[in-house]
Amino acid sequence: MIADEAVTGVAVAVFDVPTDAPEADGTLAWSKTSVVVVEARVGDGPRGLGWTYTGRAAATLIEDLLAGVVVGRPALDVPGSSEAMVRAVRNLGRPGIAATAISASRGAPRRPATWNGWRSPGG
Repeated sequence: MIADEAVTGVAVAVFDVPTDAPEADGTLAWSKTSVVVVEARVGDGPRGLGWTYTGRAAATLIEDLLAGVVVGRPALDVPGSSEAMVRAVRNLGRPGIAATAISASRGAPRRPATWNGWRSPGG
């Protein structure tokens, strides 16, 4: 049963999504939005998907630090994994990039990409 299984791997991808036209808010202009997608795996079976709008630096933080914190933890222990990730970024600072990286990683176990018979695109 998935509730008893541990996270065995974490994959991270970054996508730059172009806007239809240049956008601005009065302080900054942009022509693309970056999305970081996190996939948590449980063996060869279930996968969960989390994502957030943020920069590439969040993907590096997930790969270099946060993935190692959640691998081996129970797949559905979202509160425990969240607390472990918050502790892991203590010396980096929780606001900003760390907060967005945790947000994407925290969502992965809760948003099953292949659980209950539903498969994500490409999955």
